[in-house]
Amino acid sequence: MIKTNCFGEVLAGRPVFIPGIYDALSARFMETNEFSAMYLPADCVAASFCGVPDASLISSADLVDVVQRITALSTVSLIVDVDAGFGSEINVIRTCERISACGARAVCLSDRIYLRKPLSMEVQPAGNYYSKLDAAIYALADQDCDVIAKIDAYATLGLDEAIARANVAIQHGAAAACITGVKKREDLEQICARVKGICIYEMVSEGEVNFTFDELVNMGFSAVWAPYVSVSGAMTCIKELADAAMEAKNDFRAEERGYSTYAKFELLKIHEWYALGKKFNSEVQDAVDINPDDYLKKQQEAKA
Repeated sequence: MIKTNCFGEVLAGRPVFIPGIYDALSARFMETNEFSAMYLPADCVAASFCGVPDASLISSADLVDVVQRITALSTVSLIVDVDAGFGSEINVIRTCERISACGARAVCLSDRIYLRKPLSMEVQPAGNYYSKLDAAIYALADQDCDVIAKIDAYATLGLDEAIARANVAIQHGAAAACITGVKKREDLEQICARVKGICIYEMVSEGEVNFTFDELVNMGFSAVWAPYVSVSGAMTCIKELADAAMEAKNDFRAEERGYSTYAKFELLKIHEWYALGKKFNSEVQDAVDINPDDYLKKQQEAKA
């Protein structure tokens, strides 16, 4: 586990854009772009790690497994979506303790009901949510990991109830609140004016960019996260390349899109691994001790 900045340090002094990831490889790409934080949505873990829809089909153990793989190698602070906490208050406590122990810097707890249908926006009664939120805050009281309140009540119960839930969550000790599903500018401005704490905007464009990052910052949002940056790109490219491979019966299209074995090794920091080995055994040699251009030239020559 690599020590990363806590949530407060991520936000200190500047608004931040936080991309979504789904596994250790997508985390590596975000690291190369020097993002200060990244967000792991539970539904992306369900899709990529388990191949199942967002229908309460994964367990907290599945999520912990993915978090461990990411935090073991990444230098970027990780925010983890724990959905509705995978059960009762004691399930929330155990989930948050395990996620924090992996090195996550914040957990995001939703007020949606557990064991719901996909895309359902049905939410828990407010009291039930607050008790789970209190359990999460209790679990992380002595940890370098914050709780973010994800309020999904806007779609079914309206703006006032969503803002009320956000304010109670912050009063109880949540580090920030994210009210989801809001598209109207006047409602977003109301959120920033009336929520008494840090506000996060969840950017889910669905084909239409409603507001730019700068516009959202000017409204008063301290952070904007975009949960599907990585998984949407992966799904699009995999489908495109699979179709091309099926038709051509070769992998040339992948290389045209920029893939190379050398680039993959570079992304995964192969030189650092072998340099580490050399510290303990002087006979260890770097696995790729050649110029990238020479490597690509040799690949082309081998094909010829």
